[in-house]
Amino acid sequence: MARKIDNPDYLRSKVEALMTQGKTIEVIEILSSSSDDLKKNSKLQFILALAYLDNENYPSALDLLLRLQGTLGHTGIWNYHVACTYYNLGSYDEAKHYFQEAIRLKKGVPPTALVLLRKIYITEADFALHQAKLLENTLAEHFPDLLNHLDFPNLVDKKSVLIN
Repeated sequence: MARKIDNPDYLRSKVEALMTQGKTIEVIEILSSSSDDLKKNSKLQFILALAYLDNENYPSALDLLLRLQGTLGHTGIWNYHVACTYYNLGSYDEAKHYFQEAIRLKKGVPPTALVLLRKIYITEADFALHQAKLLENTLAEHFPDLLNHLDFPNLVDKKSVLIN
C-alpha cells in the first residue's frame, strides 16, 4: 500500500531526507503546497522555516519561526534558529537576546551560537569605539581648547570642571 502525501509522518521523513541532501527548494515547494492540516503541523513548519533560512529567505523564515514560539519557543534549537535569522537580517539586539537564550537552554545548540554571539559583541564594541572617536573629533573641531585643558578619556571624571 502506497503512503499518501497527506500522512504527516511520511511527509516529515521525506522532507527531512531532502533537507539532508540539501534540496531545500524542493522542501519549500512540497511543504508550501501541502494541505491545510499539514500546514498546522509544527514539526513540518519548523522544517519549512529551516528551508527558508537555508535559502536566505529570512523574512519568511522569521515569520514561521515566530508563529511556532508557543510550541517550540522553550527549546534551545528554536532560539538558535530565531537568533540566526535575526542575525542575518542585521537585527543584532534581537539576535543577541535569542542566542543568549539558546545558550542558556543548551540542548541542541551548535557552538556557532557562541561564535556569532561573540561576533555581535565585537561589532558592538567596534561601533562604540567608532562613536567615541567621532565624538572626540567633533569636540576637537568645535572646542579645541577644551580638549587641550582636559584629559579626554577622563572627561567624565572632570564633570565639575565642565559645569563651572
